Amino acid sequence: AGAPPAATSVGGQPVAKLAGKGASQPAAAAEASQPAPAPVAPKRTWPPELEARAPTGLLPERYGEDAEGVYLWEVDRLLQSLRRRSLLDMGCQHPKLLHQFGAQFDQIIVVGPDAEALHAARANFSHPSAEFVVEDLPVFARSTSQRFDVIFLSNMLQHLATSEAAPVLLAVRDLLGAGGVAIIATTHVEDGHGSLQLVSRSAPGNSVDAQEFNKSNAGNRLRWWTVADLTSLIEEASLVVVDHFGFTYNTAAHSAEAWMRDRPLGRTFREVLHEPVSQAFIVQKAALVTAETQQIKPLEPTLGVRDAIFSLVRGGSYHADFKDFIKSRKCLRETLQNESQSTPFDEIAFHEGNVPENVQRELESEINGLRFVDARLFGAFGGLHEVKDAWRPWERIRKPGEYPTGYRHMCRFMSMQWFRALAKYEYAMRIDDDVCMHRLLDPFNAMRQQGAIYGYGLRTEEKHEFTVQTLQPWLELYASSRKLTPTIPPLDAQSMYFTNVFISKTSWWWGPTVQRFLGAVYRSGSIYEHRWGDAPLQTAALHLHADPGSIIHVPMDYTHLSTRNEIRNGKEVDFATTAPPRTADEWKARVNSFMGPSFENAFNNLYAPCLVANYFKLPGSPFTDEPLATVALKDELARRSGWPRATVEKYTPSELAKILQFDILHESGPLPPETSVGLDRMNRMVKTVTKRDRKDVHSPEFTKEELAMLLTNPCCQTPRVKAVVNAFDSQRKGKVAGAAGTQHIVGSKGHGGAGVHLPAFQTSGHGSFDGSGMAFGGGSQLFDLPGLQGLNAMVGSSSQHPR
Repeated sequence: AGAPPAATSVGGQPVAKLAGKGASQPAAAAEASQPAPAPVAPKRTWPPELEARAPTGLLPERYGEDAEGVYLWEVDRLLQSLRRRSLLDMGCQHPKLLHQFGAQFDQIIVVGPDAEALHAARANFSHPSAEFVVEDLPVFARSTSQRFDVIFLSNMLQHLATSEAAPVLLAVRDLLGAGGVAIIATTHVEDGHGSLQLVSRSAPGNSVDAQEFNKSNAGNRLRWWTVADLTSLIEEASLVVVDHFGFTYNTAAHSAEAWMRDRPLGRTFREVLHEPVSQAFIVQKAALVTAETQQIKPLEPTLGVRDAIFSLVRGGSYHADFKDFIKSRKCLRETLQNESQSTPFDEIAFHEGNVPENVQRELESEINGLRFVDARLFGAFGGLHEVKDAWRPWERIRKPGEYPTGYRHMCRFMSMQWFRALAKYEYAMRIDDDVCMHRLLDPFNAMRQQGAIYGYGLRTEEKHEFTVQTLQPWLELYASSRKLTPTIPPLDAQSMYFTNVFISKTSWWWGPTVQRFLGAVYRSGSIYEHRWGDAPLQTAALHLHADPGSIIHVPMDYTHLSTRNEIRNGKEVDFATTAPPRTADEWKARVNSFMGPSFENAFNNLYAPCLVANYFKLPGSPFTDEPLATVALKDELARRSGWPRATVEKYTPSELAKILQFDILHESGPLPPETSVGLDRMNRMVKTVTKRDRKDVHSPEFTKEELAMLLTNPCCQTPRVKAVVNAFDSQRKGKVAGAAGTQHIVGSKGHGGAGVHLPAFQTSGHGSFDGSGMAFGGGSQLFDLPGLQGLNAMVGSSSQHPR
């Protein structure tokens, strides 16, 4: 079958390797002179009587017309967020996979006993590091020390007897690397009808030995695997099935023929028509899953306590960072006391490693019964345990306008990790760290009385359109390929339970069907790529698998500050807004409330591009002009990513600076780490600008002097910023109207409306900052409310350039 194999070695042991395209050339001159085989057109993988049977419109166009479209789409999504350094194609019985996905890998080895199949695959595939090895799979596994990130085992097991398939699966186990994943695809028949047959399936029997199997035509023997049979064999090889789905179906005409042949097996026409003819298993090493489980120990409840209330705090390095959390817990205790709460509970505050020990102890002594717990111990926020997941979808370059990675980590934690920590509690209730509870009857007692597994305070709509547009088709395709019917229809990605407050039975989330669903969600990478939130994901899991009647509304009233929601007895009402300021102190507080956004927006969109471009010495540095720095950042991103310029142009200056530092170079400076929050982040930002520590590191507000020093940096001196600052400077020099002891602060058009009269209040600065001919002296009136509103609008994180 073409050129003879060349002697070579893998892992120090001799094996047979094919010469020619996609493989290293043998040293022997005689073998080198052998002509390469003529290109062979890939054989049609599936006969025309099979079809994808995917719901219309759910598959991307490139897969929608393919009988294997569901399978290829699943593999595509799986590989998107998977570590893809090395690939082993075992058997090469399905070359379409190699041709379609092989280019994503740095190294490829194709191994199998069928030299003709390997020649055909090699003739139609080119990769600089691909090797094609003619060898039995178990022998190859024993001959090499190499381990692989991904293994394809497709269209091979249906040609093997049970006794022959077992050592192949053991080879899969031995060849998988740490965190590696194998994708196994083969034939499928419904449970109870597993059989061996050449043409028809008239010889029932789930276990077939090699001698019996080999009596059939050696060139065309075929068997049909049930899910139970192959799952059992996979598990005997110390592998774990983490997902399973069916694909390809008989057409109606072919089903009628198959039903006539298979009548001795008792199969109905409906079974032949509606059961998938093919199936795929996603597997990992059992040792890996076991090791990860052993390293994640659930929290121990207080003696006699069965329930917990938990939250995920934003973190902070100072006590002042937790004022909203303290207020939230005060609201909770007052409400429970007023409602005569009788069920005892533990209170857990999860964090992502950004709360120092001294702050934890201080807050635990202040809030009775509170316990801080690092969520990373349970695999969240990248995890602390040594076992590294094969899927790490956050390790990529962010998209334009994308939510921060920390937000997506939070979505994952609240979707599928919180119950790992709270597994020893019967019920757990989430109350966010900025929720002020006004009314809450004993929720734990209510859940037990009704035998509920989930309780919610509000049912609402998912307003993030991209989430709905990407999650809805994925959910429908998942249900279709797994033959699932929602227990609580409809399966609607737009309708969801509001999860800033919910209560649930922890054991329900450990059910095998629920775990498989959540695992598939995570492996899709869409929590990080498409911003799938915890609310629609929890809702989908419940509507797919929960018993009708097991979800209840828990009466409650609360305020959620970060999303500005007011919930009253299951309905959202108008959020209580702040009355207009009337006194000088109220005006000062309002002005100061705009100081933070003004500083952050100017820092991120004007100062950061210069800072990062200069720090990493990009061509053209040092930069004193933000647009030139931004162009240099775009050039660097295009060079490193290989993306077209049109893609790079979609990023804002702020995003470009973060991408280079965090996503590409993985450096901790010069920008503050993205995990830095609250006062720590403020202090780091100011120190970056002023080159010295803040006067008051505990102050939750930026001062006018700090904002002035930022705006006088050359990179922040856009024409519009200069105009605003000059207007401020003119006010400082007395170019304002008003009575003695009063300043008239004039709002510019489009910056917040007419001017207002108020008693003067001044900065506490000393001296002046003179970065570009504009003096900001001590005791000056620098900024007014309309001006700060205009500044925020001017340098905000929009898609338009802020100049």
